[in-house]
Amino acid sequence: MPNDNQQLHKESIKYLTTAPLRENDPKFICAISDVAYEFLTTDEVGLIVQLYFKMKDIALRNKILYGLIRCRNLELKDFFEKAYKKERYLDMKLLAIHGLAQYASEEEIEKVIQHFLKILIKRPGTTFRITERLLVSQTKR
Repeated sequence: MPNDNQQLHKESIKYLTTAPLRENDPKFICAISDVAYEFLTTDEVGLIVQLYFKMKDIALRNKILYGLIRCRNLELKDFFEKAYKKERYLDMKLLAIHGLAQYASEEEIEKVIQHFLKILIKRPGTTFRITERLLVSQTKR
């Protein structure tokens, strides 16, 4: 059924291109959910990135972030760097690091991880230990 998935993707992108940004609109939410990230073109990624930075709804931004992590055939280093800086939630920052790791050098990632660890140190103790375990498990993959 890849053809159905691709058709649904095209319809979603067409809708998102013309629709106003209404994060509470069920049709808008469905369109974001129906984007098939494996079919994204460079132009479509531009639209999705624009939406990501305009949205306030964390669940929709999270969905986009997860989707763009799977787009390995497109150059998204700038997006993930900006997403890391934008996000205030630790899990979203960690997702941005995950995406950035696909494009950045080891030295660049090390610098971002060090910054992330400084943020964690400022947070309550349990958050640091839990996230530290997550980081260790992510780097082993």
